[in-house]
Amino acid sequence: MKVRCSLQFTKGIKKKEPTFLATLKLDEEVKEVQEPKAVQEVLDEFKDVMPAELPKRLPPTREVDHATEL
Repeated sequence: MKVRCSLQFTKGIKKKEPTFLATLKLDEEVKEVQEPKAVQEVLDEFKDVMPAELPKRLPPTREVDHATEL
């Protein structure tokens, strides 16, 4: 399975490659989100290294930019 950006998705459609699209829909009636048990276990195990709230901005630029080759 490949994760594609919108440009890659468009090219895949034009080339008639097997292409799938998944979307999320916000259900206004849902008041509380329930994570699967496996996800909750990981969150509990590593709660000391995960912030309760995400920062409002990106971290400062570093001397070396790390990247993962795809």
